[in-house]
Amino acid sequence: MNTNIITQLLTAAFFCTFLVACEPEKSQAKSQFKDITEQAVTHYIADYIYEPSIIAVQDNALILNNEIIELCRAGNDKDRMKYFLLSREQWKKAILSWRESRAYQIAPIKSLFVYRQVDQLPMNTIIVDAVLKKPTLHPGNEERSIYGYATIEYLLFFNGDENEAFQKLKDENVCHFLENTAHDLSKNISKIKKYWLELPDGAKAQFTEVKGKFYLDQKEVTTNVVAQMLNSLEMLIWNKIGLPANFFRGEPDPKKLDAWRSQYSLNNIKAIINGIEKVYGDTNSLGIYHLIYAKDKSLANSIKEHFEHINHLLDELTSPIEVNLNNPPDEFEEVFHELQEVQNEITDMAKILELKLVFEEDGD
Repeated sequence: MNTNIITQLLTAAFFCTFLVACEPEKSQAKSQFKDITEQAVTHYIADYIYEPSIIAVQDNALILNNEIIELCRAGNDKDRMKYFLLSREQWKKAILSWRESRAYQIAPIKSLFVYRQVDQLPMNTIIVDAVLKKPTLHPGNEERSIYGYATIEYLLFFNGDENEAFQKLKDENVCHFLENTAHDLSKNISKIKKYWLELPDGAKAQFTEVKGKFYLDQKEVTTNVVAQMLNSLEMLIWNKIGLPANFFRGEPDPKKLDAWRSQYSLNNIKAIINGIEKVYGDTNSLGIYHLIYAKDKSLANSIKEHFEHINHLLDELTSPIEVNLNNPPDEFEEVFHELQEVQNEITDMAKILELKLVFEEDGD
Protein backbone atom coordinates (compact mmCIF):
# COMPACT_ATOMS: atom_id res chain seq x y z
CA MET A 1 0.00 0.00 0.00
CA ASN A 2 1.19 3.54 -0.75
CA THR A 3 3.11 5.05 2.21
CA ASN A 4 1.21 8.34 1.94
CA ILE A 5 -2.13 6.53 2.16
CA ILE A 6 -0.99 4.63 5.25
CA THR A 7 0.13 7.88 6.85
CA GLN A 8 -3.22 9.52 6.07
CA LEU A 9 -5.14 6.57 7.54
CA LEU A 10 -3.06 6.57 10.71
CA THR A 11 -3.48 10.32 11.07
CA ALA A 12 -7.24 10.03 10.61
CA ALA A 13 -7.42 7.21 13.18
CA PHE A 14 -5.43 9.29 15.64
CA PHE A 15 -7.70 12.29 15.32
CA CYS A 16 -10.83 10.14 15.57
CA THR A 17 -9.50 8.61 18.78
CA PHE A 18 -8.54 12.02 20.09
CA LEU A 19 -11.93 13.53 19.31
CA VAL A 20 -13.84 10.63 20.87
CA ALA A 21 -11.70 10.92 23.99
CA CYS A 22 -12.39 14.62 24.24
CA GLU A 23 -16.10 14.48 23.43
CA PRO A 24 -17.34 13.64 26.97
CA GLU A 25 -15.53 16.67 28.36
CA LYS A 26 -17.00 18.95 25.66
CA SER A 27 -20.47 17.52 26.20
CA GLN A 28 -20.16 17.92 29.96
CA ALA A 29 -19.17 21.56 29.58
CA LYS A 30 -21.93 22.38 27.09
CA SER A 31 -24.59 20.56 29.09
CA GLN A 32 -24.20 23.10 31.88
CA PHE A 33 -25.52 25.82 29.57
CA LYS A 34 -28.96 24.19 29.74
CA ASP A 35 -29.42 25.02 33.39
CA ILE A 36 -27.78 28.37 34.10
CA THR A 37 -27.85 28.76 37.86
CA GLU A 38 -25.30 30.26 40.22
CA GLN A 39 -24.21 26.74 41.10
CA ALA A 40 -23.84 25.70 37.44
CA VAL A 41 -21.76 28.82 36.75
CA THR A 42 -19.41 28.39 39.71
CA HIS A 43 -18.98 24.67 38.98
CA TYR A 44 -18.07 25.51 35.38
CA ILE A 45 -15.59 28.13 36.59
CA ALA A 46 -14.03 25.63 39.01
CA ASP A 47 -13.66 22.87 36.39
CA TYR A 48 -12.78 24.82 33.25
CA ILE A 49 -11.12 28.02 34.47
CA TYR A 50 -9.70 27.71 37.98
CA GLU A 51 -8.38 24.16 37.78
CA PRO A 52 -6.53 24.41 34.42
CA SER A 53 -4.98 27.65 35.67
CA ILE A 54 -3.82 26.08 38.95
CA ILE A 55 -2.21 23.21 37.02
CA ALA A 56 -0.52 25.61 34.56
CA VAL A 57 0.87 27.79 37.36
CA GLN A 58 2.44 24.79 39.10
CA ASP A 59 3.76 23.24 35.88
CA ASN A 60 5.39 26.50 34.79
CA ALA A 61 6.98 27.06 38.21
CA LEU A 62 8.41 23.52 38.25
CA ILE A 63 9.80 23.85 34.70
CA LEU A 64 11.37 27.19 35.64
CA ASN A 65 12.97 25.56 38.68
CA ASN A 66 14.39 22.76 36.51
CA GLU A 67 15.76 25.16 33.87
CA ILE A 68 17.52 27.17 36.58
CA ILE A 69 19.04 24.00 38.06
CA GLU A 70 20.43 23.15 34.60
CA LEU A 71 21.70 26.73 34.22
CA CYS A 72 23.62 26.69 37.48
CA ARG A 73 25.05 23.21 36.88
CA ALA A 74 26.19 23.88 33.31
CA GLY A 75 29.87 23.12 32.85
CA ASN A 76 30.67 25.55 30.05
CA ASP A 77 29.56 28.92 28.68
CA LYS A 78 27.74 27.38 25.71
CA ASP A 79 25.46 25.25 27.90
CA ARG A 80 25.17 28.03 30.45
CA MET A 81 23.96 30.47 27.78
CA LYS A 82 21.50 27.86 26.47
CA TYR A 83 19.86 27.37 29.86
CA PHE A 84 20.16 31.08 30.69
CA LEU A 85 18.00 31.91 27.66
CA LEU A 86 15.61 29.03 28.37
CA SER A 87 15.24 30.19 31.97
CA ARG A 88 14.42 33.73 30.87
CA GLU A 89 11.76 32.49 28.44
CA GLN A 90 10.32 30.13 31.03
CA TRP A 91 10.16 32.94 33.59
CA LYS A 92 7.95 34.85 31.15
CA LYS A 93 5.62 31.86 30.79
CA ALA A 94 5.55 31.34 34.53
CA ILE A 95 4.76 34.95 35.41
CA LEU A 96 1.97 35.15 32.81
CA SER A 97 0.21 32.04 34.12
CA TRP A 98 0.59 33.42 37.65
CA ARG A 99 -0.76 36.86 36.71
CA GLU A 100 -3.77 35.32 34.98
CA SER A 101 -4.50 33.29 38.11
CA ARG A 102 -4.85 36.53 40.08
CA ALA A 103 -8.59 36.53 39.41
CA TYR A 104 -8.87 32.94 40.63
CA GLN A 105 -7.36 33.30 44.10
CA ILE A 106 -10.63 32.57 45.90
CA ALA A 107 -11.08 32.42 49.67
CA PRO A 108 -9.93 28.84 50.44
CA ILE A 109 -6.77 29.29 48.34
CA LYS A 110 -6.07 32.69 49.87
CA SER A 111 -5.95 31.07 53.29
CA LEU A 112 -2.61 29.54 52.24
CA PHE A 113 -1.11 33.06 52.02
CA VAL A 114 0.92 31.95 48.99
CA TYR A 115 0.75 35.42 47.44
CA ARG A 116 2.71 36.81 50.36
CA GLN A 117 5.30 34.09 49.90
CA VAL A 118 6.04 34.56 46.19
CA ASP A 119 4.75 37.92 45.00
CA GLN A 120 5.99 40.75 47.19
CA LEU A 121 6.41 43.99 45.28
CA PRO A 122 8.48 46.03 45.21
CA MET A 123 11.26 43.54 45.84
CA ASN A 124 14.09 44.58 48.14
CA THR A 125 17.15 44.76 45.87
CA ILE A 126 19.29 46.17 48.71
CA ILE A 127 18.93 43.01 50.77
CA VAL A 128 19.32 40.78 47.70
CA ASP A 129 22.57 42.52 46.72
CA ALA A 130 23.83 42.29 50.31
CA VAL A 131 23.20 38.53 50.40
CA LEU A 132 24.89 38.10 47.03
CA LYS A 133 27.99 39.88 48.31
CA LYS A 134 28.00 38.08 51.63
CA PRO A 135 26.25 34.67 51.43
CA THR A 136 26.63 34.17 55.20
CA LEU A 137 23.86 36.74 55.68
CA HIS A 138 20.57 35.02 56.46
CA PRO A 139 17.65 37.46 56.23
CA GLY A 140 15.21 34.64 57.02
CA ASN A 141 11.88 33.63 55.54
CA GLU A 142 10.13 36.57 57.15
CA GLU A 143 11.88 38.86 54.64
CA ARG A 144 9.66 37.73 51.79
CA SER A 145 10.48 40.69 49.55
CA ILE A 146 13.69 38.92 48.46
CA TYR A 147 11.92 35.75 47.30
CA GLY A 148 9.56 34.89 44.47
CA TYR A 149 8.93 35.88 40.88
CA ALA A 150 10.36 39.41 41.13
CA THR A 151 13.71 38.28 42.56
CA ILE A 152 14.10 35.61 39.89
CA GLU A 153 13.41 38.27 37.25
CA TYR A 154 16.02 40.54 38.87
CA LEU A 155 18.66 37.80 38.71
CA LEU A 156 17.81 36.61 35.18
CA PHE A 157 17.28 40.03 33.59
CA PHE A 158 19.11 42.33 36.00
CA ASN A 159 18.25 45.90 34.98
CA GLY A 160 17.40 45.01 31.40
CA ASP A 161 21.01 44.18 30.51
CA GLU A 162 21.23 40.60 29.19
CA ASN A 163 25.03 40.45 29.09
CA GLU A 164 25.46 41.79 32.61
CA ALA A 165 22.87 39.34 33.97
CA PHE A 166 24.67 36.45 32.25
CA GLN A 167 28.05 37.50 33.62
CA LYS A 168 26.70 37.88 37.16
CA LEU A 169 25.30 34.35 37.07
CA LYS A 170 28.81 32.99 36.56
CA ASP A 171 29.33 33.85 40.22
CA GLU A 172 28.61 30.69 42.22
CA ASN A 173 26.98 32.67 45.03
CA VAL A 174 24.57 34.39 42.64
CA CYS A 175 23.53 31.13 40.97
CA HIS A 176 23.14 29.42 44.34
CA PHE A 177 20.81 32.19 45.51
CA LEU A 178 18.87 31.96 42.23
CA GLU A 179 18.49 28.18 42.70
CA ASN A 180 17.25 28.62 46.26
CA THR A 181 14.75 31.26 45.18
CA ALA A 182 13.39 29.10 42.33
CA HIS A 183 13.07 26.13 44.68
CA ASP A 184 11.28 28.28 47.26
CA LEU A 185 8.91 29.51 44.54
CA SER A 186 8.01 26.05 43.22
CA LYS A 187 7.60 24.68 46.75
CA ASN A 188 5.11 27.41 47.68
CA ILE A 189 3.25 27.27 44.36
CA SER A 190 2.81 23.49 44.73
CA LYS A 191 0.78 24.10 47.89
CA ILE A 192 -2.05 25.56 45.78
CA LYS A 193 -2.65 22.51 43.58
CA LYS A 194 -2.28 20.15 46.54
CA TYR A 195 -4.87 22.06 48.57
CA TRP A 196 -7.19 22.50 45.56
CA LEU A 197 -7.42 18.76 44.89
CA GLU A 198 -7.26 17.58 48.50
CA LEU A 199 -10.23 15.47 49.57
CA PRO A 200 -12.58 15.71 51.31
CA ASP A 201 -11.98 19.29 52.43
CA GLY A 202 -9.71 20.85 49.81
CA ALA A 203 -10.34 24.24 48.21
CA LYS A 204 -12.27 22.81 45.25
CA ALA A 205 -14.50 20.71 47.50
CA GLN A 206 -15.31 23.70 49.69
CA PHE A 207 -15.95 25.91 46.67
CA THR A 208 -18.17 23.49 44.72
CA GLU A 209 -19.88 21.71 47.61
CA VAL A 210 -20.44 24.95 49.59
CA LYS A 211 -18.94 23.70 52.79
CA GLY A 212 -16.19 24.48 55.24
CA LYS A 213 -15.53 27.69 57.10
CA PHE A 214 -15.58 29.91 54.01
CA TYR A 215 -19.08 29.41 52.60
CA LEU A 216 -22.49 29.20 54.23
CA ASP A 217 -24.51 29.18 51.01
CA GLN A 218 -24.23 29.43 47.22
CA LYS A 219 -24.66 33.20 47.30
CA GLU A 220 -21.42 33.51 49.28
CA VAL A 221 -19.61 31.42 46.64
CA THR A 222 -20.79 33.69 43.83
CA THR A 223 -19.95 36.74 45.92
CA ASN A 224 -16.41 35.44 46.41
CA VAL A 225 -15.94 35.03 42.64
CA VAL A 226 -17.13 38.56 41.85
CA ALA A 227 -15.24 40.12 44.76
CA GLN A 228 -12.01 38.61 43.47
CA MET A 229 -12.70 40.01 40.00
CA LEU A 230 -13.05 43.45 41.57
CA ASN A 231 -9.93 42.94 43.71
CA SER A 232 -7.97 42.11 40.57
CA LEU A 233 -9.29 45.17 38.76
CA GLU A 234 -8.43 47.43 41.70
CA MET A 235 -4.89 46.07 41.88
CA LEU A 236 -4.52 46.40 38.12
CA ILE A 237 -5.85 49.97 37.93
CA TRP A 238 -3.79 51.27 40.84
CA ASN A 239 -0.64 49.19 41.17
CA LYS A 240 0.00 47.94 37.65
CA ILE A 241 -1.06 51.01 35.64
CA GLY A 242 -2.16 54.05 37.62
CA LEU A 243 0.79 54.54 39.97
CA PRO A 244 3.60 53.65 37.52
CA ALA A 245 2.10 55.88 34.82
CA ASN A 246 1.01 58.43 37.42
CA PHE A 247 -2.31 58.99 35.71
CA PHE A 248 -3.37 60.34 39.12
CA ARG A 249 -0.62 62.91 39.68
CA GLY A 250 3.09 63.56 39.24
CA GLU A 251 5.60 62.10 36.81
CA PRO A 252 5.58 58.50 35.51
CA ASP A 253 8.03 56.06 37.10
CA PRO A 254 8.81 53.08 34.82
CA LYS A 255 10.51 51.25 37.70
CA LYS A 256 7.17 50.94 39.46
CA LEU A 257 5.87 48.84 36.58
CA ASP A 258 5.53 45.13 37.07
CA ALA A 259 8.23 43.18 35.13
CA TRP A 260 9.96 46.26 33.72
CA ARG A 261 13.37 44.58 33.81
CA SER A 262 12.20 41.94 31.33
CA GLN A 263 10.19 44.53 29.38
CA TYR A 264 7.18 42.33 29.98
CA SER A 265 4.91 44.64 31.94
CA LEU A 266 2.36 45.01 29.12
CA ASN A 267 2.08 41.23 28.83
CA ASN A 268 1.50 41.03 32.59
CA ILE A 269 -1.34 43.53 32.32
CA LYS A 270 -2.89 41.55 29.47
CA ALA A 271 -2.67 38.33 31.50
CA ILE A 272 -4.50 39.83 34.49
CA ILE A 273 -7.26 41.19 32.24
CA ASN A 274 -7.50 37.82 30.50
CA GLY A 275 -8.04 36.11 33.85
CA ILE A 276 -10.83 38.49 34.86
CA GLU A 277 -12.48 38.17 31.44
CA LYS A 278 -12.44 34.36 31.59
CA VAL A 279 -14.35 34.42 34.87
CA TYR A 280 -16.84 36.89 33.41
CA GLY A 281 -17.42 34.59 30.42
CA ASP A 282 -19.33 35.19 27.21
CA THR A 283 -21.82 33.47 24.91
CA ASN A 284 -19.41 30.57 24.41
CA SER A 285 -18.19 29.98 27.97
CA LEU A 286 -20.28 29.85 31.10
CA GLY A 287 -19.52 32.69 33.51
CA ILE A 288 -20.89 35.58 35.52
CA TYR A 289 -22.03 37.10 32.21
CA HIS A 290 -24.89 34.59 32.04
CA LEU A 291 -26.15 35.44 35.52
CA ILE A 292 -26.39 39.16 34.86
CA TYR A 293 -27.69 38.64 31.30
CA ALA A 294 -30.83 37.05 32.77
CA LYS A 295 -31.48 40.22 34.80
CA ASP A 296 -29.97 43.06 32.77
CA LYS A 297 -28.99 42.26 29.16
CA SER A 298 -27.82 45.80 28.51
CA LEU A 299 -25.36 45.79 31.42
CA ALA A 300 -24.17 42.27 30.62
CA ASN A 301 -23.33 43.24 27.04
CA SER A 302 -21.86 46.59 28.04
CA ILE A 303 -19.28 44.89 30.28
CA LYS A 304 -18.47 42.43 27.50
CA GLU A 305 -18.04 45.29 25.02
CA HIS A 306 -15.66 47.08 27.40
CA PHE A 307 -13.50 43.95 27.53
CA GLU A 308 -13.53 43.73 23.74
CA HIS A 309 -12.51 47.38 23.44
CA ILE A 310 -9.73 46.93 26.00
CA ASN A 311 -8.36 43.94 24.09
CA HIS A 312 -8.46 45.95 20.86
CA LEU A 313 -6.54 48.81 22.51
CA LEU A 314 -3.96 46.42 23.94
CA ASP A 315 -3.45 44.88 20.51
CA GLU A 316 -2.60 48.37 19.25
CA LEU A 317 0.22 48.62 21.81
CA THR A 318 3.17 46.82 20.27
CA SER A 319 6.09 48.43 22.15
CA PRO A 320 6.96 47.71 25.80
CA ILE A 321 5.22 50.32 27.96
CA GLU A 322 8.33 50.90 30.10
CA VAL A 323 10.24 52.13 27.04
CA ASN A 324 7.98 55.15 26.50
CA LEU A 325 6.15 55.57 29.81
CA ASN A 326 7.25 59.21 29.99
CA ASN A 327 5.10 59.75 26.93
CA PRO A 328 2.54 56.93 27.14
CA PRO A 329 0.46 56.26 24.03
CA ASP A 330 -3.16 57.38 24.09
CA GLU A 331 -4.29 53.74 23.95
CA PHE A 332 -2.62 53.00 27.30
CA GLU A 333 -4.43 55.80 29.08
CA GLU A 334 -7.67 54.74 27.39
CA VAL A 335 -7.17 51.17 28.72
CA PHE A 336 -6.82 52.68 32.18
CA HIS A 337 -10.14 54.53 31.91
CA GLU A 338 -11.89 51.56 30.30
CA LEU A 339 -10.84 49.38 33.23
CA GLN A 340 -12.34 51.92 35.62
CA GLU A 341 -15.60 51.70 33.68
CA VAL A 342 -15.54 47.89 33.90
CA GLN A 343 -14.92 48.13 37.64
CA ASN A 344 -17.90 50.47 38.08
CA GLU A 345 -20.20 48.28 35.98
CA ILE A 346 -19.19 45.06 37.76
CA THR A 347 -19.95 46.82 41.05
CA ASP A 348 -23.40 47.69 39.67
CA MET A 349 -23.76 44.11 38.49
CA ALA A 350 -23.03 42.82 42.00
CA LYS A 351 -25.88 44.92 43.38
CA ILE A 352 -28.31 43.60 40.78
CA LEU A 353 -27.26 40.03 41.59
CA GLU A 354 -27.80 40.87 45.29
CA LEU A 355 -24.23 40.08 46.24
CA LYS A 356 -23.01 41.60 49.49
CA LEU A 357 -19.40 42.47 48.79
CA VAL A 358 -17.15 42.60 51.84
CA PHE A 359 -13.43 43.07 51.33
CA GLU A 360 -11.32 41.56 54.08
CA GLU A 361 -7.69 40.87 54.88
CA ASP A 362 -7.65 37.44 53.26
CA GLY A 363 -4.15 36.61 52.20
CA ASP A 364 -3.21 39.25 49.62
